[in-house]
Amino acid sequence: MALLAVVNCQNELSKFYLVKKQIFDLRICILKKTVLRKENGLLCYFWCQKNCYMVRFSLQQTKGVAKLNNNNFLSRNQILLPLINFLTNFSSILVGIGGSLIIREYSDNIVINGLISSISSLALIVSVLFIGSKLDNTDKRRMLIWMYILLSLFLLLPFTFPQKYFVPLYIMVDLCITMFSLVEGLSFTGNLKSLLTDNALEPTINHNSIAGLIGNIASVAAMAVLIFTTRNYLSFLLVASGGFFINIFLSNALHQNHFTKNQNSFKTLTHLVTVWHKIAANKGLRASVIIAIFTSALQAVFNGLMIYFWKAIDPNYSHVYWLLVAVISGLFLGAILIRFDNTFWLLSALVFITTLALGIFFLNQTIVTMTVITVLIYGETLPIANWCNKTRIKRTGKEVQSSQSSFLQLGSALLNIFFTVGISAIANACHQPALTLLAAGIALLLVFSLLGNNVQRYRQEMIN
Repeated sequence: MALLAVVNCQNELSKFYLVKKQIFDLRICILKKTVLRKENGLLCYFWCQKNCYMVRFSLQQTKGVAKLNNNNFLSRNQILLPLINFLTNFSSILVGIGGSLIIREYSDNIVINGLISSISSLALIVSVLFIGSKLDNTDKRRMLIWMYILLSLFLLLPFTFPQKYFVPLYIMVDLCITMFSLVEGLSFTGNLKSLLTDNALEPTINHNSIAGLIGNIASVAAMAVLIFTTRNYLSFLLVASGGFFINIFLSNALHQNHFTKNQNSFKTLTHLVTVWHKIAANKGLRASVIIAIFTSALQAVFNGLMIYFWKAIDPNYSHVYWLLVAVISGLFLGAILIRFDNTFWLLSALVFITTLALGIFFLNQTIVTMTVITVLIYGETLPIANWCNKTRIKRTGKEVQSSQSSFLQLGSALLNIFFTVGISAIANACHQPALTLLAAGIALLLVFSLLGNNVQRYRQEMIN
């Protein structure tokens, strides 16, 4: 709240304002020539021709109140952000697995399943970069609220579809949901530096990741209940819609400084090119983005094809509880390893072991090998992605966060299409569907081996 003093100066009003968070930032609007002085931040003097007026403000006390309020807002944001991420992950997993179960009922072909799981990525390739760049000059908190509103509504649409046209209509809705989820993810990640202080940034990112893992575990528990109580997989979408609905209110409760849109100098394409050049020019930043892309791609490929492989092994889902146990175990492993994501040798060993397990799964596809790779993939991708993203976010400014995330999303989408459509077509022709997962795992191993040290050095520069 601005403080206002009005001084009568020869029958005309002279005003000065104390504005914004900076207590000593004085803006003067006067009708006569005046001189303003400060002494120790306590006394403000007016000289207006022959008359002198003195106004005393308790600036130190006001500053203390402002700091207290900011601390309160910071604490609130540190609580709300993990809660939002918890519900987002909870709902997103339900949407992804529910969609896979729905589509799996219509086709047993891995190419069809892969194409449907990545069709949204095809439509987003051109738009994702411009969305991210545009968001850097948009009120991302307001955008979050709108995305949660749209997600909660669109997830209810499949309940109204006629059976005859269900698949094409569902694919169209899935495309919209993916678009909204993309904007939500870019807005959430891109707004972290605006909602937090530098000191609170890294611990809050860790808390967000752990909350997301808990959300994943909760979604698995919800899936178990839904699978054993109903065969109507649309119920997955209904529960997910409820999670996004709650996020509408949590996002509205977030506190951020008043957003001022750059109307004059901001150009979306120019900004995008600038961000790209900065990524390309910095070896450590470039490596963190590339590794995050391949990590995200492996997770996306596995999530999209997990149900396909499990049904091939267990057609009646009579042992599906092992898959649920594996997912929960992998998430717990990831939550533990997030706390040790600064240990580079541990991450390196994890990548190697996971790739080795994928090779064994390629040779022998059983419930045991499927369970093992599920645990390892979840346990591997979560801490590596968290490691890369923490490094990238802390070393770069808040004005480029959404654009950087959009490059990451674009790379992941392209790789997802490459593996789930291109590689899976080759694998299907060779009658070796597991080749798709093995190729994604080997790709991450190669990239991590070549670029992992660059990210570690980049992170050490930040710490030092």
